Amino acid sequence: MATLQNGNSIAKDFDLPLSRWIEIAEEFGQKVRQGLEKDHTEIKCLPSYIFPTMKGIIKGITYVLDLGGSNLRGAVVSLDENGAHFLTPVKTLKMPWLRNVPFPRNDFLAMQADLLKSLDFPQACPLGYCFSFPTEALPNGDATLIQWTKGLQIPETLGENIGGMLTDYIAQHCPEVKITSVCVLNDTVASLFAGLARDKTDACIGLIVGTGTNMASFFPADHVPKIKGVVADHRLIPINLESGNFNAPFLNQWDQKVDSDSDNKGEQLFEKAVSGMYLGWIFKAVFPNSPLDADAGAKGLVEMLNSEQQVPEDHRAVATAIYERSFKLVAAQLAGLIQVLDGYSSIKTVKIVAEGGLFWSKVHPQKAYAQCVQDQLADLRAKMGLGTLKIEFRKLDQANLLGSAMAALSVED
Repeated sequence: MATLQNGNSIAKDFDLPLSRWIEIAEEFGQKVRQGLEKDHTEIKCLPSYIFPTMKGIIKGITYVLDLGGSNLRGAVVSLDENGAHFLTPVKTLKMPWLRNVPFPRNDFLAMQADLLKSLDFPQACPLGYCFSFPTEALPNGDATLIQWTKGLQIPETLGENIGGMLTDYIAQHCPEVKITSVCVLNDTVASLFAGLARDKTDACIGLIVGTGTNMASFFPADHVPKIKGVVADHRLIPINLESGNFNAPFLNQWDQKVDSDSDNKGEQLFEKAVSGMYLGWIFKAVFPNSPLDADAGAKGLVEMLNSEQQVPEDHRAVATAIYERSFKLVAAQLAGLIQVLDGYSSIKTVKIVAEGGLFWSKVHPQKAYAQCVQDQLADLRAKMGLGTLKIEFRKLDQANLLGSAMAALSVED
């Protein structure tokens, strides 16, 4: 039984020499290139047809919405040369839906429309909508709903366009809300667009490391063969990598246990090794009799490591190793993606807008996850010929709303 093994010995299952982390980075880069080449690959590389402007400072006023689970948020945002300004307070509406209980389509649309109406903004303007459920992006900036996740069920919405459904409802029931256009994007792409604010950079990456994990970046359209003829070659296009589905090499028996017990066996293997939802389950795979609540995820693991109460040394050693492997895997993915981006045009600066409770967590004494990612990434870059790049990590307030505003207002005619 694993629980009878020495904790330090088990902890070694989660560590690798630097050369192996480089292998992981390079394999991820290869999988990204495959995803850019064709559909239905391990790294999906889903295009969002919302293009960053090439005309300098993004200016204008827009509605913004953010729906990713139990809360719907909305506001009106103005962008100018001095940055972003919220013209209304951010309003939050708790969605009354329940897991695995059908929620009426009309109520779903009415709650979104009513929130926008409550902002009481008389001017016609676009809408940027951060909608964090599986969709297929459309060339007009809208997105078609593929499926509901997180136990949600809304009949007669699958296959419908998120923006189109809402604007049709508003036109019929709330004509005082005047929306000129809609762009729909997920939280990772929203973080990516938020990175366009303020300082210019050669490359930008949106990164989520929280309950789940994902990355997005801008790619030259002429290096995305699967959309050839759909988008002009000179344009930059945001690509949602769906990087959590990466089947990283060198995962171990504990990862196999977590995967075999999951509802989506064989999928999202990288996410299961990295993200907050699963770190507690990895620990419980090693120590099934531990009092740790596996559903507490990374939060429970971090609380245990930061606890002043006595924790068995083997438990502490393994928990630390799981936490450390998570940030090393994230660093490896970033290194692989940066190497791909650098191959298209020589870049000198990269801005990474990072979101998620795990990414910004700390383990006593002051082991900050974000700093550990940066340190590991620096070691990898030095060995991969990327050591001269300037990498900046950013944490932005209201990144989903800001990115949605940037996307809505940066669309070129």
